[in-house]
Amino acid sequence: MKKTVISFFILLSNLLLCQSAQWVTFNTINSRLPNRSIYSVAVDKQGVKWFGTDGSGLVKFDGTQWSTYNSANSNLKCNLIRVIYVDEDNNKWIGTTCGGLHKFDGTNWTNWDTSNSKLPSQWVASFVIDRKGVKWIGTGDKGLVKMDGDSMTIYNTTNSPLPVNNIYALAADTLGNLWIGTNGGGTVKYDGTTWINFNKHNSGLHCNASLAIAIDNNNDKWIGSYTCGVFKMHDYIFTEYDSTNTPLPDNWVYSVTIDKKQAKWIGLDSAGVAKFEGSQWTVYDTANSGLADKHVRSIAIDELGNKWIATYLGGVSVFNENGVNISSLIVVSLPSSTTNWIAGSRQRISWSTGSITGNVNIKLSTDGGASFPVNLITNTPNDGGENVIAPDIISPSCMIRIESISEPGISGISSGKFRIVKMAVPAQLKPLDKALDQPVALTLSWNKGAWCEKYKLVLASDSLFVNPVLQDSSLTDTVKKITGLNDFRKYYWKIQGLGSGIRTQWSPAWNFTTIFNAPDNLKAAAFGKNSIKLTWKDNSSSETGYLIERKSGTVFAAIDTTLANATSYIDSILKIPGNYEYRVKAIAKDGASAYSNSASATVTAVNTPSGAPSDFVLDHNYPNPFNPATTIRYFLPEQSDVKLIIYDIQGMVIRSFDFHSQSAGYQYAVWDGKNSNNEQASSGTYICRLKAVTVNGKLYDKNLKIMLLK
Repeated sequence: MKKTVISFFILLSNLLLCQSAQWVTFNTINSRLPNRSIYSVAVDKQGVKWFGTDGSGLVKFDGTQWSTYNSANSNLKCNLIRVIYVDEDNNKWIGTTCGGLHKFDGTNWTNWDTSNSKLPSQWVASFVIDRKGVKWIGTGDKGLVKMDGDSMTIYNTTNSPLPVNNIYALAADTLGNLWIGTNGGGTVKYDGTTWINFNKHNSGLHCNASLAIAIDNNNDKWIGSYTCGVFKMHDYIFTEYDSTNTPLPDNWVYSVTIDKKQAKWIGLDSAGVAKFEGSQWTVYDTANSGLADKHVRSIAIDELGNKWIATYLGGVSVFNENGVNISSLIVVSLPSSTTNWIAGSRQRISWSTGSITGNVNIKLSTDGGASFPVNLITNTPNDGGENVIAPDIISPSCMIRIESISEPGISGISSGKFRIVKMAVPAQLKPLDKALDQPVALTLSWNKGAWCEKYKLVLASDSLFVNPVLQDSSLTDTVKKITGLNDFRKYYWKIQGLGSGIRTQWSPAWNFTTIFNAPDNLKAAAFGKNSIKLTWKDNSSSETGYLIERKSGTVFAAIDTTLANATSYIDSILKIPGNYEYRVKAIAKDGASAYSNSASATVTAVNTPSGAPSDFVLDHNYPNPFNPATTIRYFLPEQSDVKLIIYDIQGMVIRSFDFHSQSAGYQYAVWDGKNSNNEQASSGTYICRLKAVTVNGKLYDKNLKIMLLK
């Protein structure tokens, strides 16, 4: 037993190392193939070979290792494999004769059959995916199935122009047309709306059994038939190639495959393989070549130009005119098709080294493998692994190519498509930018920037962040509670997203302003005969002073201001007994708080100044200069109608006050420094004019200069 195993590996090694040989065969003796009857073969995006056997399941060969998947060791429902199709994401689609359709991504299996889907038959004879990603399933006996997402639509002879229900071949061209090869009904074209049938009665297609369809770069269709050879269809004109007009030894064609040079490789039922290049025919059979068996069922061509030929009785033969090279196969295992690379991050690339010598280049494609223009690493050792920095090229369709430098043409491509993404700069949520009247204890929140793992927050009282109030780079959540802020202060904050060794740009600098805390607990009490004392609680740390307002009639008017941190004020210019009501608010350069509560006190008697005047008097205002308000006092010897007019220095009326039937004695008016449009007047000198008319018609008119100083 040991001798047999040793001989097997010696034979396999000799086959793999014999790079100059044009033919190599794998069978049950010199490989892990479980069966010599191979119906289908496919090469995936990594260069891995997949074989569908007649009764032994699915076989994988990566250039070194063999693996078999069957109904006993996997979720494969049937071991009779008739078709293998590899999609753009490197998924393998497997059609069986007794278990429906399977999808295998290298780890997971998905199955569609008559028990769990609308698939009408367990026999899947053909499969293709069109340019829109729609799956087309050809059954061997129940018609055609369109699978778009999870939806299946059945086309057969009862509900469509399909001539028969035996669908043996499918192909999709670049124009969006589906080409359907039937067994007994000819070839059908379907563009999604119109069905056109080509058969021996209405066209140059002289055979109704179409077993294979391939489409070349000119959009010409090559149709392999049963008993009629090969047909080329160009603009609906058919050219027939058979044993009567070509060297073809057999007219029964199972498969047609087109290589990079547009040569056609034709698998014959019982006469080997025919190559048709231009006008030149070459036939390979068991007598003139290393082909293991003349019954050919399928042909696939890898990137090295090796033709992998599935035979019915001899296993798999590999042919390359320039010498078969199998052991140099490179399989890229990382990145996988589900990987997301973040631009700027450190990433790992892994591959099988094969038996190639020398260094390799590592290249990146961002167009799904159509080209590899980006050199990630140049001339690096072929040691199977390399760390790279993900470039700042955002794409959803990236692939990696490992290229041998010493053996040009030998390469491996990563499985499927991975993405390069960019970490998104977080965006502010609450509070909104430029928000006002925010509490001094609040929660900042932002959105979860795409691909960010952590966040750095900086909070400052200046827009340049020279003096940060808070810095935190350990945030894993998208909220941060802030306490201890000053009132009526503008704060600036910004966020940066953090990843594995990388970070986003800073977000814009957002700002908010905390609320201006108003004074409260205002109290008023008589203070002597003609004064009232006010007291209140100072709740702010940002005021420059307090504005004192006294009610005059039905409205409050400013009478004075205090310095910052004041908590009391004495109103000592009261001349008339009565009840006086007050309110207070904190003020600063850029704004003011809300008002405190109102408070009132009563003055029952006032001191009458000695030597009270016997005529009209316009007294000096207080304070003067003033900001923002001043009290204007005057004496009336008898009951009068009074008008006070404020002029600017050019003589324009700024504000006027009308008082009807004021009683004799000392009176006052408060000017809050605003014009008649309630707009703040500018700094400067103003003229206050007093005009009074007594009930007896006596007139009084006098001017007083007052100064507003800001």
